[in-house]
Amino acid sequence: MTEDTSVGSDRDSLEPPLFDAFPDPLLVYGSERAGGSDSSPDSLVLRAANPAFVSTFDVEPDRVGAPLDHVAIAGRIASDTDDADVDDSSSDDTTTVRAILDVVRGTADSTLRLTQDHPGDSRHFHVRAIDVRANDAESDDVDGCLCFTEVSDLERRRRELVARVDRLERIADVVSHDIRNPLEVASIRLEAAQETNEAVHFEKVAGALARIEQLVSDVLSVGAGRVDPTDTVALGDAAESAWATVDTAEATLVIDPKAPTIRADIDRLRQVFENLFRNAVEHAGRDATVTVELLPDGFAVVDDGPGIPPEIGERVFEIGVSTTPGSRGLGLSIVDRIAREHGWQVSVASPDSGSADSDAGARFEFTGVTLVD
Repeated sequence: MTEDTSVGSDRDSLEPPLFDAFPDPLLVYGSERAGGSDSSPDSLVLRAANPAFVSTFDVEPDRVGAPLDHVAIAGRIASDTDDADVDDSSSDDTTTVRAILDVVRGTADSTLRLTQDHPGDSRHFHVRAIDVRANDAESDDVDGCLCFTEVSDLERRRRELVARVDRLERIADVVSHDIRNPLEVASIRLEAAQETNEAVHFEKVAGALARIEQLVSDVLSVGAGRVDPTDTVALGDAAESAWATVDTAEATLVIDPKAPTIRADIDRLRQVFENLFRNAVEHAGRDATVTVELLPDGFAVVDDGPGIPPEIGERVFEIGVSTTPGSRGLGLSIVDRIAREHGWQVSVASPDSGSADSDAGARFEFTGVTLVD
């Protein structure tokens, strides 16, 4: 015998087998009239809830007959501008069914979005109100119902699209602003070189063109397609190859002799190393020492510079965040994107202000990496 996990007993007019088997959470509410059927309604109460609603929102069976403003469910009403994932919110956030009904009645299409926040994840629902009384004049004890359809996958894709549009807008800003500056420098210096034939002007033109080339490379990297992390890559070889392509001046690269072979997209991994090496030389000095270390489930890239200021921390991976004046902060955002598309986690650490180790600089750790040997 199958146990009836639905809430409610006054459902004869609601086709109980269909109501119970409906896959989306569904509740039915009605007006409570203490003075009889001809009196004005005192309150709206919960008439019934199907098993999907009970299991999704953990509603106790004794809630049937309770006023809607006394029936609380886990979740919060989301606004149209609520685009950020909330990873640290408590899953105890609750909303009453009456609050949901009042809001949904005030919308043009009788719908709203409900979000359940959990650490590291969220569930999203599209809530639709159905006025049963308007469609069935004989429904004396039922006014309407609320249907909760989970749209978590659609919501994640929507937020990814919002983030992608934001990234493209930042790219457009780089193209329209940052590239224009070295172009103007190159144009002015070229005109001066033609007039004076002095070597310093040619050097400035070459520097401006190199800056443009770097900006174009960064912009293309931000807009590049997803990685294919199926190559078998010797971590030490990839680091040495990237080191050879960066102007590292008098800096020194140290690679852990136990550096493993990993699964990665070799071209994108080299790009990660290139950006980190360039970042180290810019901030730790042209005589910096950069070390590639082995971690139990990944690797770390460490320099002996001043480290990342505590007030910046993990924000260093955001586009536009940089400790270098005039920088658009693209390099480390590219590192973060490539790591995430490999399925890795990347974090940054910096020494405590009271640390006695003056050579402890910025430390970028990559975990969740698949080690081949």
